[in-house]
Amino acid sequence: MRSSWTPYSHEPLQTPDGRELPTRDWAAELAVEFTPSPGFFDADGREVFRTEGYQKAFHIQGALDHVSTGTDCWQPRFQRSLAPLGEALNERGIQLDIME
Repeated sequence: MRSSWTPYSHEPLQTPDGRELPTRDWAAELAVEFTPSPGFFDADGREVFRTEGYQKAFHIQGALDHVSTGTDCWQPRFQRSLAPLGEALNERGIQLDIME
């Protein structure tokens, strides 16, 4: 998506499932409440995970890990999927500060 994407725009876009409609209509379908609102979609165009609002780097990394590893398929609680990521970072000697 374009960096200027907002849920209030009338600009048309193509959705992951191949439809073309105004941005605001798609945002309404998805029930976007806060921005930014990165969403992750499967190969069929279905939303599988979303974070809403501003996130710290650890949580963005966690969201990407949550979806790319398939954890979202068996662990519906995002916070619980973050624990192994935090532990792996600590084992590598990376000091974790979730507020950075």
